[in-house]
Amino acid sequence: MFETRKAVLLDMDGVIVLGAAAAPGAPAFLDRFGSQVCLVSNDSSSTPKALSKYLSGLSIQIPADRIILAGSTSIDILIKEIPGRRILIRGASSLQSLAKDAGVQLVPIGEQPDVVLLGRDPEFDVSTLEDVVRAIEDGADLWVTNPDLRHPIEDGRYTYQTGALLQSILACVGEIPYRIIGKPEPTLFEEALRIMHSQPEEAVMIGDNPSTDGVGAFSADIPFILLGSSPEAEAANLEELLLKFENKTLDHFCP
Repeated sequence: MFETRKAVLLDMDGVIVLGAAAAPGAPAFLDRFGSQVCLVSNDSSSTPKALSKYLSGLSIQIPADRIILAGSTSIDILIKEIPGRRILIRGASSLQSLAKDAGVQLVPIGEQPDVVLLGRDPEFDVSTLEDVVRAIEDGADLWVTNPDLRHPIEDGRYTYQTGALLQSILACVGEIPYRIIGKPEPTLFEEALRIMHSQPEEAVMIGDNPSTDGVGAFSADIPFILLGSSPEAEAANLEELLLKFENKTLDHFCP
């Protein structure tokens, strides 16, 4: 089945990595299908180049030009759609550095921005929450890299994601319109299909989150394979998925 696909889209957390380690079967899967793989992740803490280098250290080889991230894509869209606007970024330092290097007009805390871009901010605290809420109340638009509440790490545990920070903001400002760049919105999927020169029916999405990976893939008419421990999952991980593929027991996904 995978050999017949021009694009095999992979999520990152919970699929190819767990915490700081490669997920079971990830290096072998990339060795087998690497030229067809495009990483499509809601990550907002890294850049494609840095992430490619990091994954290489885990024996996972994906070139930077086939890594689509919610954070870096958000910066690209800000530059294209609203050039010259004053932006407040609450996210990882790498996201802020990427925006600065790209010429985004960043404003410091305390000055009124036109747009607040929210990512997974490791320094987010009550003071940050108050500053963001104040900026929104004073008229700033809210952009969000991704809506994930959490992502899996090692030993079956989870850590917070951008969506958890978003919920704290919404609890203070109420139901307001905001723009999401990452999955399940179509932007990352469309970019992945573009760079892989693929049509939706020629691709497949493999992820562990039905509400982002699954909903987004189905909305883009891309077949979806769910990994994880739920009864609906096709396999627990890429190792089991590869074994099922080789044994032609991948249910309706096998040719």
